[in-house]
Amino acid sequence: MQINGKDPSEWNMKIGNWEPENPLLKLIIGILVSVFAIGLVVLILFGVIGPVLGIVLVITIVAIIGSLGLSLLGLLIPFAVLIAPILLIIWFISLLI
Repeated sequence: MQINGKDPSEWNMKIGNWEPENPLLKLIIGILVSVFAIGLVVLILFGVIGPVLGIVLVITIVAIIGSLGLSLLGLLIPFAVLIAPILLIIWFISLLI
């Protein structure tokens, strides 16, 4: 079976199939990714990024609410009313444990 002139088994061959031939380039990319990941973890562990991420989260929420306006609030308020009793029950159960 072919769709758009291609067999479905061939669709994924173009996704993520790029790999550098140069071993030095592979090493440099690996080192850069490792340093970035380890640095991010260290900054999170030492509490440097936590407040920054909190501020970014607040700014993101304000930007989303500001851009979507009342349509988003019209969606969030009924959802909050429906989920509030469930959260209250979970909170009460956690107090018993």
